[in-house]
Amino acid sequence: MASEFYLKSDELINQSNSPFGIRPKSKSTILIIDSDEQICRSLKKSLGSEFYKIYMCHDAKQGEINAASRKPDLILLNIESAQSDSLNLIKTIRSYSRVPIIVISTISDESIKIQALEVGADDYVVKPFGSLEMNARIRANLRRRTVPGDNPNKETVFNIGNVAVDLMNHNTTKNGKEVHLTNIERRLLRVLIAEHGKVLDQSFLSQQVWGPHQSDQSNNLRIVICNLRAKLEDDPKNPCYIITETGVGYRLAI
Repeated sequence: MASEFYLKSDELINQSNSPFGIRPKSKSTILIIDSDEQICRSLKKSLGSEFYKIYMCHDAKQGEINAASRKPDLILLNIESAQSDSLNLIKTIRSYSRVPIIVISTISDESIKIQALEVGADDYVVKPFGSLEMNARIRANLRRRTVPGDNPNKETVFNIGNVAVDLMNHNTTKNGKEVHLTNIERRLLRVLIAEHGKVLDQSFLSQQVWGPHQSDQSNNLRIVICNLRAKLEDDPKNPCYIITETGVGYRLAI
């Protein structure tokens, strides 16, 4: 049975009596990358869709695309050999993102574990494992996740003039009223906040927002910057916070 390959059979989840604790205010997004579709479905079921928003893909190439485009809060990645494309995928993701990556594998060999951790994995779990253990590891890694460049002890609400950005709950308000941001706008704003005060070139911002192979998105970046200014600045034509650094890129002044 595929579910038993991942999960100890006596710990399969009863969704009506979930042991994971209090329901979070907003769902964290998890990307599962595994070539076995049946195992993916089993793992998705065990995690509990009422607690996580889950995406699945079944090879390293699709994993790379989904990791860049969906910006998950955590990745579960299967590795089955030392020559696996998954090891290169970890390197690629780690080159532009600090998203927690938990490797799941039937391989208990210490050299493979070390290799995965050295290229950027945050955790390594050998199959079969208990669902309670996996959820505990996921929660622990999500707690450690921080905005790049930010102090994890600081508040997750950032004030930009009369705008408040709640990074934890993905909520933005201006003068106390909610401001709707698209996913792309939210990603860009998150990067600007993480690196506030720094001049960020267009190539860096493009890769952070659209993925590692999307360094030439200057036109799209300009449109998103304009949209953010229209929604957040009091005078979008004369912005006080999202500043253009001519010939280089942009800077968030807080």
